[in-house]
Parts: sequence; structure tokens; C-alpha cells
Amino acid sequence: ELVCDPLTNTLLAVGVSFEKRADGKVLNTNLVMENDPKSGKWTTLTKFTSDYVTSIAPYNNSFYVGTEYGEVFKVDASAKTEIFKSSSQITSISVNNNGIGFSTLGDGVFISSDFKNFKQELMEKKIIALYMINPDNLYALEKIKGLQIKQNGNYTSYNIPYYSTNISFAVANNEVFIASYEYGVIKFDLGSKNFSLTNTNITNVNTTCISFSPNYATNSTVYLGTANNGLYISKDGGESFTSFGELDHYQILDVKELSGGTILVGT
Repeated sequence: ELVCDPLTNTLLAVGVSFEKRADGKVLNTNLVMENDPKSGKWTTLTKFTSDYVTSIAPYNNSFYVGTEYGEVFKVDASAKTEIFKSSSQITSISVNNNGIGFSTLGDGVFISSDFKNFKQELMEKKIIALYMINPDNLYALEKIKGLQIKQNGNYTSYNIPYYSTNISFAVANNEVFIASYEYGVIKFDLGSKNFSLTNTNITNVNTTCISFSPNYATNSTVYLGTANNGLYISKDGGESFTSFGELDHYQILDVKELSGGTILVGT
């Protein structure tokens, strides 16, 4: 997973997973690494052994790291501190000045305004992605069934009219873009409350991730990663996509465009 500073949109950290054999055993090791923009060098901040890192979010010179075992750690240059433990895998982390939220694959979401006391919501739901504006206003995407939108403290559930395996989502302007494994992109219009497929040229391409350009408001650029079908780029707000075929032999895990225009693809 590639993580960018939400203010400067420069690359901050990346999660790297590899397997190392020792004494006939396979040891899964995950590194959280930070990039120095001046030198270009990477430094390992912390490592996780036999515990996959599933989500990373930067905030206030620290990183919040979620794992497959439901743990959330605060990581900085000096320490790795566990701040939360769920019984279900952490799927995404959303953090800003208003608080922090985690989504899980079975326990719903956990929200906190003080980074210490957490409230569980959407209990027992499999939430694959979370975007929190503040504890009373957020978006939560279910793995299969629907989109949950919380406004002023109240949830409204919207059923996606396609039987989709949802991967992730991104919110921009008045729309929600949902990366669907089977359909490419499902768009939800927040004004009309309607879902539609915006998958011209990308139907059935094994979608893995979706992201926006940091300059989306002016260039309408959307990136769609796939498993062994390449990178797709839209210049018209997701209405149509063009394949960047040079990456069609990779499983793309994350795509980020930096503020200077550089596109980073994690595989």
C-alpha cells in the first residue's frame, strides 16, 4: 500500500510484504517504510512478523497501521504502540483533525474523536473501506451488498443494484466511485441517489483498486488498477478509460499520483 501526505500529496510510506525461509519455515514479514523526499532513500520504521499489514494512514507525523489480526498501531520514528484491537481484520483507516475511524471485515466500523475511546457502528457488517469526514459524517462500503452513508449522526443504507465484489471506493465532488472486481467502476451520484456503471473499455478486468488525481477538480483523472489486465486511466471523470498495457502482467495493488504529476504503481 502506498500512502501520501494528505496536505502535500507527497509520498510518505509504503507497506512491503515478503516471505523469508528459515529452518524450513515460511516467515511472513511486513515492513512499513518511509521515504525521504530529499535523498530518495527509504528507511524501515517498523516491521510485523507473521502479521500482514492491511492498511496504513498518515497523520500528524505518525502512521496508523492496521493488520489482519484486527490490531491498529500508531507508528512513528521512535515507537510502535497498539491503540486498538478488534476481533476482525482491519480493512481501512480514515484519519484527520476530527478523529479516526477503522473499518473491519466483520465487526463494522470503530470511530473515535479523541483517538482513545472508540464507538462501534454498523455491527457485524463486512466493511471493506471507510472515508470519514468527522464522527457524524462518513461513508462506509460493504464488501458485497451496499453503501452506508452517515449524515449528521444518522445512517442511510443504499443497496448497490449489481451483485458486485467491492474492492474500495473514492469520494470526489458529488460522486462516489466504487471499484468493483466484476464491473470495473460503479458510480453513485449523491444528488440523484442513483447507481450506474461507468466501465467503458474496462468490463470484467479483475479490478483491484481505484484512486483520483490530487488535481481531479481540474483534470478529472481517475486511475483503476487490475490483476493482470494493466492500469486504466480516465481523463473524463470515469466515463471512459484507456488501458496502459505495459503493466498487464502485474497484479496492481495501489496507484497514487503525486502533486508533481508522477504516478506510482504498487504491484
